[in-house]
Amino acid sequence: MPNMRDRGFSAEMVARLGANFVETFRSLARIVDGGEVIEYGGISLVVTGLPAAAFNIAFVRGPLADPAADLSRAVARFQTANLPFLIRFCVPPDPVTSAAAKSLGLVDAPALPGMAMSNTVAEGTPCAGLNIVCARDRPTLEHHADVCARGFGISADIMDRLVPPALLEMHDAEVYVGYVDGLPVTSSALFLNNGVAGVYNVATVDGHRRKGLGAAMTWHAVQRGRELGCQCSGLLSSPMGQPVYERMGFRAITEYPSLGLPQDRSAAPR
Repeated sequence: MPNMRDRGFSAEMVARLGANFVETFRSLARIVDGGEVIEYGGISLVVTGLPAAAFNIAFVRGPLADPAADLSRAVARFQTANLPFLIRFCVPPDPVTSAAAKSLGLVDAPALPGMAMSNTVAEGTPCAGLNIVCARDRPTLEHHADVCARGFGISADIMDRLVPPALLEMHDAEVYVGYVDGLPVTSSALFLNNGVAGVYNVATVDGHRRKGLGAAMTWHAVQRGRELGCQCSGLLSSPMGQPVYERMGFRAITEYPSLGLPQDRSAAPR
């Protein structure tokens, strides 16, 4: 785990970033048809019911009193429903927890860098020709889902279920669509909780990448977070996207180790 203080971020900020991550997934599970959230011990079990490991996650938020029993319960819940899943640690697993995970057949999955940026950082240059719209109706929300599906390489059915109309009623979330020449080609989303402007769903479709659109959509969410009173923005990056966000001013302040079953571990986190 990176040295947080060397990067100018406190342990409290790291905790807030992790809490934003967990609460965002909780909020999505509550509005997805068939989703549920189960809390026990140091685990938040987020079940969307979608056939993708990245959307069925057991978040380990702190030390486990009985790692073998607590992890077994999570694995059993997912396996009973025949769902791919991930175990994601908001704190580094201790040796006892690691041994318990190994005994269940869990293996390492890609870790996610947790990145943050103070909202005092100067904003980047706007992208010419890009029209950014906040989704206030179903057609725009459908454009957001379509861009995410194409940009992330996820099935349209999964994205449609992950961004249902109920998302439009959430007071602490906004989703955006970026249009070029009238066509929806890029996206981002903002989830405000725990004092963090969490940036999610940054995607751009083929044919429009490497033009600064993703950075512009990220900046839009950051600016909205500033307007709504957040002092810090955060996001979860893939290793490929990390250098892009670092150029914007984000810094990796923590990492979320992950585990899964061998057939699920390659599922791309989003």
